[in-house]
Order: sequence, then structure tokens, then C-alpha cells
Amino acid sequence: MKYELIDKFFDSPSEYLHFLIKLKVSKIATSDGKCIASLSKENDYYKYELVWEDGRNIGEHVKIFKANQENCDQFNKGCVEMARTLCVRVVVASIEQKSLQFDRAIERLHDNRIFTGV
Repeated sequence: MKYELIDKFFDSPSEYLHFLIKLKVSKIATSDGKCIASLSKENDYYKYELVWEDGRNIGEHVKIFKANQENCDQFNKGCVEMARTLCVRVVVASIEQKSLQFDRAIERLHDNRIFTGV
């Protein structure tokens, strides 16, 4: 199963500087709209959060950083790692859901005495 990741939040230091000076929150979404990333200003740090379409999320506090290419690149690398972690959670939840559906199907077979087990 492949999920679209948010692999870049800021394209340039000037884009980050615009957020730093003018915005309280910045949001971007994947092209399929299944995942939304937001960066918001808290007191002396930022809060970066990814939210999947079903409400699962992951977040992290980020130190405020200077607007240069190296720092923006480092922040974008962190965004990729968080997206991968969220994808793992989504996949695991999907597997758990399928396992639960299978267990319920077996229970129904037992209840109907179609399958008695060993």
C-alpha cells in the first residue's frame, strides 16, 4: 500500500520567513487531500502536526529556527520522517482492522455452528 507523503513544507527560506513574520498557522495538504500538515506558532516553539483523513495524527514541537536554506532543508527532512511514522500507524491500523474483521467472521461461523474449530 502506498501513501502520498508531505515531503516538503517550505520551498525556500523566504517562504519560511513569510510564515515567521506574517502567519500564525500554515497548512498544506497532499494532492489527494488525505493528509494535512500544519505548522503553528506556540509560545517559544512551533507545533508541527500531520492529520490523516480519518483523524489519526502525529505531532512534534519544533524549535524556532533562522531562515536559511540549511535549516529549511533540515525541517523538511523532519517532515518526511514524521510522514513515514504516520504512514506506519495508518498501515498498522488497517491491518488491525482487517484482523478484527476476520476474527468477527470466525466468531459468526462458530455461532452458526458452521465451523467448530479443533
